[in-house]
Amino acid sequence: MRLTIPEQVPARFARARDLVGNMYGLKVKKLTPKEVFQEGYGRKIFHLLNAAYSQLFGYTPHTDEEADAFVSQYIRMLDLQMLPMVEDKEGNLIACSITMPNLSHALQEARGRLFPFGWYHLLRALKFSHGEEVELLLIAVHPEWQALGINSLVFADLIPIFNKKGYRYAETGPMLEDNMKVLTQWKEFDHVIHKRRRCFSKEIKTT
Repeated sequence: MRLTIPEQVPARFARARDLVGNMYGLKVKKLTPKEVFQEGYGRKIFHLLNAAYSQLFGYTPHTDEEADAFVSQYIRMLDLQMLPMVEDKEGNLIACSITMPNLSHALQEARGRLFPFGWYHLLRALKFSHGEEVELLLIAVHPEWQALGINSLVFADLIPIFNKKGYRYAETGPMLEDNMKVLTQWKEFDHVIHKRRRCFSKEIKTT
């Protein structure tokens, strides 16, 4: 889906943020590089993803070694302010979101090549001059906390940041059409389904 980012946090999200946050003692946390690379927080994120997505079709759990590799390769490219983590009062990670600028225009300028100068366009889009669209790569909520409005804390944190950075639109990641837990969270946004993917299979009988 392509979402239009509202200028203000929708009232429903604001109410749910305050209610759920106060009721359960939840807080939004922003990571530091030390927490990610030296204190093992990257593995916490992947443990959460494994728990949240384990029942989804096609998902394969990640090992700690894979988590370490992903963190080492990619986390430096992301703006940690755009990665809100939600913790309970004991400090357990119960939800997270990973977002980043849309790189489509930068890839076009780089003509799909990293060298000799394609890296410059990508680095500029990631760190300095981005377009109007941000990518909502994922939102994960631990199964024990789903359906309680935990994502309201994530959106209430991200919407002001998106507005400050000048983003007007957000594109979600792929979602299953029958995953109503995910689909219903977008109803507070002006949204449109603008990409649809299909997989087809054909049985081949041998004689």
